[in-house]
Amino acid sequence: MEEENGKGWKVVAESILTIDQDLQINAGKLIKNGATVENILPDDVLCQSTERFLSCDSVNIFSEMRDKFNLVEIIYKDFFKRYIAYQNKNSSELLLNNTKLIIGPISANIHFGKKLKNTYLPVSLIGYSKKRRVYVDVIDLNTDNENEIILGGEVSENISDDREIVKISGGVRPLLSTDILAIPVIQRKAYPDNMREGMAGLQNYVFASAINNKIKNFPDLSLKYVDAENKMVGLLISYQGVRKGFPIVYVEKLAVIPKNIIAGGKLINCFLEKYQKEYLNKKNPLPIFIQAREETTYLLLLKQFSKLKEKYGVDFEVEEVNKYVYGQSTMHALLITPYIT
Repeated sequence: MEEENGKGWKVVAESILTIDQDLQINAGKLIKNGATVENILPDDVLCQSTERFLSCDSVNIFSEMRDKFNLVEIIYKDFFKRYIAYQNKNSSELLLNNTKLIIGPISANIHFGKKLKNTYLPVSLIGYSKKRRVYVDVIDLNTDNENEIILGGEVSENISDDREIVKISGGVRPLLSTDILAIPVIQRKAYPDNMREGMAGLQNYVFASAINNKIKNFPDLSLKYVDAENKMVGLLISYQGVRKGFPIVYVEKLAVIPKNIIAGGKLINCFLEKYQKEYLNKKNPLPIFIQAREETTYLLLLKQFSKLKEKYGVDFEVEEVNKYVYGQSTMHALLITPYIT
């Protein structure tokens, strides 16, 4: 937020914005007591409601505006009512809650809206955050303030409060950035303790590959499986990269919650369909590299690849480039090279 003075425009307040999920538990309190994010995430994050909350990690108010923080609150409220309405109108994948704006602690003497328990966690965690504390400020975007000012510009039409939350039907769907918090829960259920990766690494796979895809015009290959109860029960993280100086398609992670075996096969089938469309059909038969766990992914892959020649008219050479023990599992590093006949 900037203020115009005789010398031009000067920043008087600023915020880092995050898209949050409501965990329905006091995440701030648990984190304060030493729990890691991966271990406090409830199974509810698997539910595929697309509604999320827009949050300000905090509001840094410059000294000259400290005695006018009520004005900052009014302007923030006015702006974000318009901003959220605009985003909801123009996004087919993300629905932001239009009734409240979440704000991390500012200072002991400055509070916006109401002080409530912090049940909100960003779907993409940032390194430093004031919003991991026990309480947050919440501005009610539905109420009118008697001191509210009207800013210039068109007022976007708000989505009504009784709107239905968009739900994703069962089956294979693209893996989105808003699915980040579900990934460690699936990992927790699918892998033993000594084979789990930290939250930072998991979210970097998704975000780094998405950014790289956008910059280099690569196809999006990462997928999720949603069951009949509208819950995410499996995922496949894949992207185009480089190995030993040559382009290659990596399958970084395939994880399925036990008792959802069908999800693993569906994910592999859908991945291969995308691979055929984006690479084989375009005469760009890049090799696929995957590190498969013997008792799960490895056996499933062997079964699926045995059917590929008949289904796709393509021969695949499966080369085991390494075999090693990770945790209590035997891992097979496989290089799968297609030969178009």
